[in-house]
Amino acid sequence: MGGRTAGPSGAIDDLRRSDLASARFNSMPLTGTVGDAAPSERDWRALARPRAGLLAVLVLAATIAGRAGSWWWVFDLASHFALQLAIAGAFACVLSLWAQGPRWAAVAGVSLIANMVVVLPVYVGGAESIHRGSEVRLISYNLNATNPETDTVIQYLRSSQCDLVFALEVTPEWLRVLKTLEPAYRVDVAEPRADNFGIALLSRGLKVSARILRAPKSDVGFVEARVTVDGNDWFILGVHPVPPLGADLAAERDTALEFIASWAAQQNGPVVVLGDLNITPFSPSFSRLLARGKLVNSQRGYGVQATWPQFPWFMLPGRIPIDHALHSRDVVTRGRSLGPAMGSDHLPLVVKVALPAK
Repeated sequence: MGGRTAGPSGAIDDLRRSDLASARFNSMPLTGTVGDAAPSERDWRALARPRAGLLAVLVLAATIAGRAGSWWWVFDLASHFALQLAIAGAFACVLSLWAQGPRWAAVAGVSLIANMVVVLPVYVGGAESIHRGSEVRLISYNLNATNPETDTVIQYLRSSQCDLVFALEVTPEWLRVLKTLEPAYRVDVAEPRADNFGIALLSRGLKVSARILRAPKSDVGFVEARVTVDGNDWFILGVHPVPPLGADLAAERDTALEFIASWAAQQNGPVVVLGDLNITPFSPSFSRLLARGKLVNSQRGYGVQATWPQFPWFMLPGRIPIDHALHSRDVVTRGRSLGPAMGSDHLPLVVKVALPAK
């Protein structure tokens, strides 16, 4: 047969050329159908670095604004989202520590700590006396003036067996619906309105004297009630100040809060204030209300219990507690819970309060 037979040196040269070609192939970037190489951890950190810093700064700015709410009503709006800012601060702290280092993590950590200081009080405290005295069970429910689920609401209220029901956003149609609860519940006083600020008080088997009050420079009615329970007179105020959506409305709401505090401090007996206050316990204005009214937040020890908004769905992570039950310092909270969603943008607030046994 014709041809040339390679010797040992030729075979070695062939192997060297093969190894060199293989090395060149392996060093080439993967392209075409295989796809690009996955980003390295360094690439991910480079991508996250500016975003982590921006998040840390934004959360800190919102936190500072919330603490400065007494200066400007817009700043006060930020205070209501202390829980969400605490969660965002924790995320920014971890992200910054991974992507940028301890300096930016410390910036986010300041936001986390500042907001947790505001939020934690609703998770602690609320010690109750062991022995029961005079006890009242109440519901505060912002019905929503346009709520179509009237039958569901009536069935819930009928089965609740509460002593007092404060209904908010009561329209003339809603008042007709609430009267179907008779004779189990009696409508003691009502001021229905075509807007969102109608109000009514219903009671079950109690001696009640009630009237409509108004805060200065406001046409919104509050319900003042004197309720006798086991020989003890309770002084109860059902309220629904306007929401602080603008400088004028914020001023009107703050005036209403001052009126509520003054009213509570003047009463000579156990006091309960409840309703949609359009403020959260994280606002500086709320702290002033408690201090000036000599009031205690029933929320202590029960957590945030956010009541609003229930819709649209994409706002659920931003829910905040704006429905409240406050009481005088001689009263203890026996129980506090939220009712089910029933077509309103609010959840019902159910509270059981009592006087310590003598």
